[in-house]
Amino acid sequence: MAHAVPQTELLWALGSICALHQRPFSAELVEREFPQPCSHATLIRAGRAVGLRIKQVKLKPAKLESMVFPLLVGLAPVNDASEPSPTLGIVTAVADDSRTAFPVDVSGNRATEKHQIGELGHR
Repeated sequence: MAHAVPQTELLWALGSICALHQRPFSAELVEREFPQPCSHATLIRAGRAVGLRIKQVKLKPAKLESMVFPLLVGLAPVNDASEPSPTLGIVTAVADDSRTAFPVDVSGNRATEKHQIGELGHR
């Protein structure tokens, strides 16, 4: 089953990763080339199209510290959320037993939030 990714989050995630890697990014071109509905497979294809080395892997907490940052991750859904929760986040650092991620919310605002490893996962 394909995991749905809102197109706004796909564009935010790829644009953010491209900015971190100082790569050019055109949301309009990606949106035109990869129209809705979007999935994790769409995200990978679009990432490769903009020149990123991207692949889907299962996140293993014990190996997180040895991975190359930033990491684009699927966020586990929030069970008691009154509003839809973000599906993607970017892990930029590891500190103790918490992971720092920058998820996108449904209104397009970005907020820094710390997530425990159990919250970072495949949807």
